[in-house]
Amino acid sequence: MRVEFGRTWILLLFPILVFIIFRISKNYYSNNFKKYLTAVTRCIVILFLILSLADISIVNTSKETSTIFLSDVSESVSENKEEIKEFIRNAIKDKGKNDRVGSVIFGKDASLDVSITKDFTSDILETDVNKSYTDIEQGILKSIALIPRDTNKRIVLLTDGKENKGKTEKLIQSIKDQEIEIKVKTLESKAANEVYIDNFYVPQKVNLGEQFQINMDVFSTTHTNAKITVIADGEKIITDNINLRKGSNNYVLKDTAKKMGFVSYELLIEPEDDRLTVNNTYSAFTFVKSSPKVLIVYDQEKDAEQIEKITKSIGLNYDKIKSVQVPVNLENMLRYKSIILCNVSADNLSEDFLNNIEYYVKDFGGGLVTIGGENSYALGGYYKTPLETVLPVNMHMRGIKDKPNMAMMLVIDKSGSMSGRNLRLAKEAAMRTVEVLEDNDEIGVIAFDDKPYEIVQLQKAEDRDTINESILNINEGGGTSILPALKDAYNKLSESKAEIKHIVLLTDGQAEQTGYEPLLANMNNNKITLSTVGVGDGADTKLLSYLAASGNGRNYFTKDGRNIPRIFAKEAFMATRTYLNNITFTPIMNSYHNILADIYDEGLPKLQGYIGTSPKDAATVLLSSPVNDPILSVWQYGLGRTAAWCSDLSGEWSALYNTWDKNNVFWQNIINYTIENYSDEPIEINSTYENGEVNITLNSSNKDYLLDSTVQMKSPSNKLVNVNLEPVRKGVYKGKFIPDEVGSYMMKGIQKDGDEIVGTGLSGITIPYSEEYKLIDNNSFMDFVEKIGGKVINDPDEVFSEIDNKVKTSKNISNILLIIVLILWIVDIALRRFNIASKISKITIPFKRLMRLLDNKKVKENKSLKDNIEDNKSNIKNEERSLNEKEMKNGKDTKKDKPRNNKTNKSNKDKKPNLLDTSELLGNTKRKR
Repeated sequence: MRVEFGRTWILLLFPILVFIIFRISKNYYSNNFKKYLTAVTRCIVILFLILSLADISIVNTSKETSTIFLSDVSESVSENKEEIKEFIRNAIKDKGKNDRVGSVIFGKDASLDVSITKDFTSDILETDVNKSYTDIEQGILKSIALIPRDTNKRIVLLTDGKENKGKTEKLIQSIKDQEIEIKVKTLESKAANEVYIDNFYVPQKVNLGEQFQINMDVFSTTHTNAKITVIADGEKIITDNINLRKGSNNYVLKDTAKKMGFVSYELLIEPEDDRLTVNNTYSAFTFVKSSPKVLIVYDQEKDAEQIEKITKSIGLNYDKIKSVQVPVNLENMLRYKSIILCNVSADNLSEDFLNNIEYYVKDFGGGLVTIGGENSYALGGYYKTPLETVLPVNMHMRGIKDKPNMAMMLVIDKSGSMSGRNLRLAKEAAMRTVEVLEDNDEIGVIAFDDKPYEIVQLQKAEDRDTINESILNINEGGGTSILPALKDAYNKLSESKAEIKHIVLLTDGQAEQTGYEPLLANMNNNKITLSTVGVGDGADTKLLSYLAASGNGRNYFTKDGRNIPRIFAKEAFMATRTYLNNITFTPIMNSYHNILADIYDEGLPKLQGYIGTSPKDAATVLLSSPVNDPILSVWQYGLGRTAAWCSDLSGEWSALYNTWDKNNVFWQNIINYTIENYSDEPIEINSTYENGEVNITLNSSNKDYLLDSTVQMKSPSNKLVNVNLEPVRKGVYKGKFIPDEVGSYMMKGIQKDGDEIVGTGLSGITIPYSEEYKLIDNNSFMDFVEKIGGKVINDPDEVFSEIDNKVKTSKNISNILLIIVLILWIVDIALRRFNIASKISKITIPFKRLMRLLDNKKVKENKSLKDNIEDNKSNIKNEERSLNEKEMKNGKDTKKDKPRNNKTNKSNKDKKPNLLDTSELLGNTKRKR
């Protein structure tokens, strides 16, 4: 044990201050007792205060040692688990009584396996961690945090040293400063023959039609044969058999850029002799650039003929496809700057296309133009779909005063075959129908199996919550009998006074084949229409088609039931007959816009009809009908722009437009509006992938002021990720994110000034599989071990050897001394405030006087005793002298005069009491003392 000071020079103040204190006390106090008591108290206060200010600590050498077994359980050493366990079990047999042991395991992250304890358990390596990476840095940091500061520190690291996440080099100084002993047991991988793709590269930007090279590096631990496949956007473009030699193998293939936009490539290798498959795939991407290209989509080819002629005449690249062939993934959609839907029903568009259309427009700046007709907008099932979301118009017309009121009966099959998903979708469809209807419209619901059940009595649609609650209570039943349910629906509608009466029948099974003719005749006579919906392969499509045709309605068929809600909503719109407007009128120009710039002075031809919609609040209505229904509306939605033309282009309503000399210019302006490049300033996005993180740098030429900058990414599984970027200097913004998927990410950079988008840019990044599945050397790790003074061990008995770097535990007692100073300071105040020293001095005065009296009495007693002794001695001498004189006078010999001598002796004896009295006096004096 020893004492240390943080500021030794402060100790020099002590003798100076002590001298000053004594000088002040000497001059200030006359009372000696008070003077010395005050001086001593203040010297102690000053001593403790100076020791505290000098940062005094008591230093001891720790006798206890904490050892952490830090075990690598990543994929590269997954087969070494039993070896690690055996090593640790054998090592702890040699631990001493002062050894405390714990266990930590690590892979991509680190986790406590066994807490530090003297009674170490052999139940180890049972905790779960992510094994896809080797992060030794994280494991060491976790271990250091667990070791108590007041014990000697030892970490026993069991690993192959193939670090592929984190950097142990950052810990070198910290380990040295904390005097941590590192011992390393290196593990050898027991993996069998392995083949993996080391790298896969395609140029990030190529031009359409350009031929380019595909480079790949394949590593193999043995000679073997393999099959390689290159896939571009899900399509196999190259398949080849190769012979792999031991070591690195490089191959170069060629491809031609056939598609515009973001193209994702994937390399797949299938070796004959291999252990892992996770490292047998690798992704890359490229951007194929060309002039803007649009996609024309149609249900009926006649609806696309006119727009195709226009795009050709203005020199715009385009593809034309049927609605059932629309691209299903975002990458393929992004090859086109804009998509044009020509009188297309949403029922014919795939769910994937509909789900991606909002991302395409809002997040990646794509354009969309919809052209009307009897299969579009509300009549095309756009209601409550992503199409309605991105378009500038609502499908539901609002504020129609002269709309005829309608009564609708929904007849829904609830037989056993409809149980589950189909019945759930049927309920959803019924509730959506209720939502579409106006408050004055009437709605009724009949469910049936082998007999009908009135679920919702025919009533006005205003109490939607109660109606929907009743619909939700529909439960599946037994068989299927359609005719009684249709009769019941007919009877209910016959009693209604609504102008429009309509029945929608939904079933998935077989029912009566005859007996419908009288019912259908009565329905026609009472102007009650019937539409039918067949669900699944079990539905009687022949019967349903007959019923719809005879009932002057429409027949639908859906395989999996997903379109049921959309079909019901469409029927609700169709039945009102207000959405089809067959009138002749000249569109009214409502606002100045670049789309209309070339035709303001020319005027517009007449139209013979349109589909009714209602404009959204943020939309710009350029052309409208005489009743203010929108004919041409535009708006910006996110990064993209969309336009809605509510008439057609087939010539049924727009015959005069097809012969109009400004029609090409008019439509060129509409299309250009949706494909226009909004970025006035170029944006460059650079990204790097390191240690499991993607670092993004956005460079903008706009350096005058700060902009809100974000990057939107689409993962390989089409999940969207938004990353906010922070400015680091003028025109440079940075951010990062942690990817959770392997493959190519598409990146869209966006810069905004307030709500206005002022710049966009495209890029991408490929996230490879973890390097844990590669064979890499551990040279950098061994350099780290050498720099920290670590020791490589092989045997378990080397673990608990005498530790060199023993911890010196230092306990700072400055605060304790300050507390004592405070107490003594209070005592000093008390001495001065209450004059305690003087009182103590007064209390001692009587005792001093008593002591002086006692001392004087003793002196007197001693003097009297001495005088008595001297007197006795003098008397004896005088008597002896008188006797001698008498004898000499009588002339007698002392011997002869024996009797007299005896008498004299006797008389002398009688006189001896004088001597005895002196002894008694002395004895009495002693007793008094």
